[in-house]
Amino acid sequence: MAAPKYYELSPADDNVWTRNGATQVARAAHTSTFQGVTVSRETIRYEAVIGAKWDDRSTTDKVVGEPWTRSRSRRTTTA
Repeated sequence: MAAPKYYELSPADDNVWTRNGATQVARAAHTSTFQGVTVSRETIRYEAVIGAKWDDRSTTDKVVGEPWTRSRSRRTTTA
C-alpha cells in the first residue's frame, strides 16, 4: 500500500546526505511530497509538490499543492 511517510529531521550537519558527501538542498519534517518527471526530446523536468502536511509541526510554510522544488535539464549535445 502506498501512503505518505513522515520523518523527523536529522541535524543539518550530520545526516545521511552529509555522511555520504552530498548536499541537501531542501528539507522539511512532517511534510510529504509527490514527484513528477516529464521527459521530452530536449528536456527533462522534475518537480516535487507538497502533497500533505501531517500536523502543525510541518517545517515548511508552503501550502499543499505548491511546488517544493523544480529542476530542468536541457540536452546540450546531439547523439
